[in-house]
Amino acid sequence: MANIYVISSLKAGSGKTTIAMHLCEYLKQNHKTMLLDADFSTDHFEWALQHDKNLAFEHLDVSENDAITLDQRIQHLQKQYDKIVVDIDGHDSKALRSVLKHAHKMIIPTGVTAQDLKLLTEMVELAIAMKQSNPQLRVYVLLNKIPMQTEAQEIEQANQLLQDMPGMRFLNTIVYDDSSFVQAMQASQCIWKTQPQQGELMDQVLADLLAD
Repeated sequence: MANIYVISSLKAGSGKTTIAMHLCEYLKQNHKTMLLDADFSTDHFEWALQHDKNLAFEHLDVSENDAITLDQRIQHLQKQYDKIVVDIDGHDSKALRSVLKHAHKMIIPTGVTAQDLKLLTEMVELAIAMKQSNPQLRVYVLLNKIPMQTEAQEIEQANQLLQDMPGMRFLNTIVYDDSSFVQAMQASQCIWKTQPQQGELMDQVLADLLAD
């Protein structure tokens, strides 16, 4: 059965699509990988249609009434692929719960503002609740798209809150906001091809995520 990675966030523009894209590129090198786009938008996924047989792509229009269909689809895909990456909106919904019921790892990108951390807390609480029906689920939080001018004290306060939050693990690498990621996405390219220095940063994020 395939390992399932869920990338989700309550905040628009959190960078979850970028993370999903790069995780797929990383995994497909050695595994038959599927990207399941269950988000409301298909923006930036043209790249997923241009790859070899080791990366498949599928978009599902998800609503409250589609949760059963999504659940059945995931069970079917698990038999065909080694790895499945799901990009889905972070609002508490039947669709998200149906995905988390099968997931092995959930990755939540977040900023460091009070509003960001409030939304993050809501998502972590949902994930912890889902662990009761899916004990294998592991939750990871990534500080992502952090403005370069952010004070070190703000980051330290966010780090402390994350480390004190039960039921999740904080990924050590911080990804700062950088136009090179936007440019890469607009060109349907991964950061490894367009900006090797930022590519090394993404390597660190994914190695940390996949280490356990």
